[in-house]
Amino acid sequence: MRWIETILAHSDQADSRVRCEALLAIIPLLTFIGRQQDALTYIAQTKAMAYRLEETMLLIRVLAITSQNLDRDEGKAAVAEALKLFDSVEEESSFIGAVYMLYGDLLRETGEYTAAKEYYQKADEVGRRYGVVMFGGHEGNLGRLALQEGRLSEAHALISKDVQKTRQLNNQKGLADWLVRLGEIETYLGQWEVAHTYLQECFQLMETMGNLRGQADVSAGLGYLALQRGEVATAVSYLQNSFHWYAELIPPTTGSKSRALTPELIDAILRAGLVAAAHQQPTQAATLFTAVTRFSAAINHTPSPPLAQAMNGALPAVQAALSTADYQTATTLGRERPLLELLKQTWT
Repeated sequence: MRWIETILAHSDQADSRVRCEALLAIIPLLTFIGRQQDALTYIAQTKAMAYRLEETMLLIRVLAITSQNLDRDEGKAAVAEALKLFDSVEEESSFIGAVYMLYGDLLRETGEYTAAKEYYQKADEVGRRYGVVMFGGHEGNLGRLALQEGRLSEAHALISKDVQKTRQLNNQKGLADWLVRLGEIETYLGQWEVAHTYLQECFQLMETMGNLRGQADVSAGLGYLALQRGEVATAVSYLQNSFHWYAELIPPTTGSKSRALTPELIDAILRAGLVAAAHQQPTQAATLFTAVTRFSAAINHTPSPPLAQAMNGALPAVQAALSTADYQTATTLGRERPLLELLKQTWT
């Protein structure tokens, strides 16, 4: 990473396709290691340069790739602009499949599952037409939608296909992305040993790649699995680690439209609430459950039915363990405490 930035700093600063491509290459890397502010700086430079160069396909790529670093409304607008620009391109390009998939992800993240499925289908059609492997993940994406809607057997079958595909292709990032979902489903199905195997393999992959967000996601899943096994102290440890890694990645001011507020993070907060309840910390559980409701409403996220049912099942005991005043204080914190503060102070 450092040598790429050094080359960029000492290279010709004039507008050029080469420099624009170099900036495009570094942006995902910066995001991957948690340097979001630096990534946003390069995004601003890259977009301005692409507009000045007036190369349509380059601009499309810039809009699509950088959309992943913007908040949800800005990201949707960037992808919509990229799709509109495709209409002015005479030659069809397989890259439109990647743009369709990006748009599907944005729609899925905000609970627009029917529309997300439509764009995933479009991406798959482009991939089949061009024989492009990069649009793999179609079954897994549909599996994620099935998981959100509580169709666990269907989700398991679909995501298992992409675990197998990515393993055969030696695509470690793709494999890790699908293993965490498969481990989650196995946990819900009561297949705890299998779930542990998948989640541990996934965590090792995330750790090897230096993917802190991935480590945070998987650690939350391992914590919930430990809770199902009755290993409450172990579950607390996993969720502490998860919140620590999330806190390293969250900007100080994170609004409801920020991509930093992911469905996975909200689910991790829900799992932490369940662990807190089991750990005889009803005040903390009440705060976390209220935060889940607040953040879910902000991005139109619905936790998967197994998690939602677990939270609804735990709430009465949490409320009964607290006085009316203490419960109101706890829920007020859940409604008002900033995300970063919530992550840092939950386990202190």
